[in-house]
Amino acid sequence: MPKTLSNTGIAVNETIYAANVTQSIDAFTAAEAYQVDISGSLSVTGGLNVTGVGSTGFKFVNLPDGNFTNVLVNQPSTGYTYVTGSAGLNVGNVTLTRNETTPSGVVGQLMASGSATACKLYFHNGTEFKEIAFV
Repeated sequence: MPKTLSNTGIAVNETIYAANVTQSIDAFTAAEAYQVDISGSLSVTGGLNVTGVGSTGFKFVNLPDGNFTNVLVNQPSTGYTYVTGSAGLNVGNVTLTRNETTPSGVVGQLMASGSATACKLYFHNGTEFKEIAFV
């Protein structure tokens, strides 16, 4: 069970002791497990690692409703989660929007490309996009 940060013993115009400070350092260096709640905004410059315990993950709550063009995608081969415009789907029907330019691509990616009247479907094989031919 994580500990809770406390300001007990800290008062205006009083001496602050090492014990008052070390709990914050322990919390932010992961020396001890603390429950840290942030009210307001958080800006992070650099990388951000979020680690759950066992099967515990993380979730975003209170997001606005609407159509989002970006989604979070977990890339198991790297262990990173990316904000991207694509996602792995397990559904019956998928509509692709035609790309004007060819992205660099990753293995397994599908892409619709070509002119508005001659759009073709492509699959990335890990090296390049290959046209899918229907016979």
